Amino acid sequence: MREIKFRAWHLKEHKMLYAKSWAILRWQEEERQPIDIMQFTGLRDKNGKEIYDGDILRQYLKIGGKKLKRIGFVEYESGSFLFSKEGRDSYYVGNQFCIFEVIGNLYENPELL
Repeated sequence: MREIKFRAWHLKEHKMLYAKSWAILRWQEEERQPIDIMQFTGLRDKNGKEIYDGDILRQYLKIGGKKLKRIGFVEYESGSFLFSKEGRDSYYVGNQFCIFEVIGNLYENPELL
């Protein structure tokens, strides 16, 4: 079973907050804090860094003997965490044929996309 953890981007203070429980959700509701909540996928990148919804990833894969690098982001959709590229197909982050590296997130590093 995967560990359930969250992080949230505080929209006014422009900083990332981390929590290991639903406490961050209660804090948002009780204190009326403007935050965007992201969930841990249960996966780690090639360097052991945790992958969250909203992370920007570099994907490494081999197709027909060619090594490719692509950049996309993690999004939660229909009960799955997907690697997405704008205007392109999305697929499951846990795809065994791909290696991922976290290079940023949508809030702190939007220029990476």
